[in-house]
Amino acid sequence: MQLYRECQNGRLVPANVSDCPNIIPMSKELKASIFSDRQLYDYDIQNCHFSLFNNLVEAMGQECPSIKHYLENKSTERARLVEEYGIPIKTLKPHIIS
Repeated sequence: MQLYRECQNGRLVPANVSDCPNIIPMSKELKASIFSDRQLYDYDIQNCHFSLFNNLVEAMGQECPSIKHYLENKSTERARLVEEYGIPIKTLKPHIIS
């Protein structure tokens, strides 16, 4: 299980990385200045591990209906889980990701 913690800017980062510089919690402005003149790009992909996994599964000719459904209905599914378990979305999101 991978545990995450929320930074001051609201981004999730690995829980066990506290003193290691990481690009994830940097502000958009700082990232823009780092990437601007270097022909580098910063992609902010929401729940990319689910998308990557689903793409790999489909590339192998298989299906994972639960993950595909979640990807196609993130807002609805999150709202359903918040209602079902009676927990705030800020509590729910790290659990889904981990």
